Amino acid sequence: MLLAACWDNAEPERAPSAAPATTLLAPVARDAACERDQARVASEFVDSCVDLYELPGFGQAPDVLSLDQARDACERRGRRLCREAEWEAACRGPDGLEYPYGPLYVPGQCAVGRAAPVGAGTLNACRATSGVFDLSGNAAEWVDNGLLKGGDIASDAFGARCGTRARVGTPPEPAVTGARCCSDPR
Repeated sequence: MLLAACWDNAEPERAPSAAPATTLLAPVARDAACERDQARVASEFVDSCVDLYELPGFGQAPDVLSLDQARDACERRGRRLCREAEWEAACRGPDGLEYPYGPLYVPGQCAVGRAAPVGAGTLNACRATSGVFDLSGNAAEWVDNGLLKGGDIASDAFGARCGTRARVGTPPEPAVTGARCCSDPR
């Protein structure tokens, strides 16, 4: 499978100093409308529950999945693949950030430029303001329209942005493709 990433040609800004990957963040309040392993993501255009972790779940390296396998895995959990707008809202947060953790690329903040994936949720600093982990790097995640979002371990700063979209058919091809599930609030 070949994929093409779509982004502008501007070099992303880098943060002057990186926060350590072990920085502890305050817990995000849970919403009763979502399951315990999900975060409520609501904006003008989106209101949904997004899984906190990539499949198969916390502490485990992401499953490598095709689009059909990703859809099936979410359906088995009583959920669905996230819509692109839901995924991006979880990644960008209310401030429309470029990366889940802030406006500037911070090397080492997420599983980007690594040899192998890490356990989902184990890089605490790679958490979006929504409370969702690993939206940048680790595994490029399938969304319901057949695109991949967020880049994977082999991505660079461009590919790790919230707005990055990869398509089947043209390089570069992510090394790790996985999924995250969503559902509608109860």
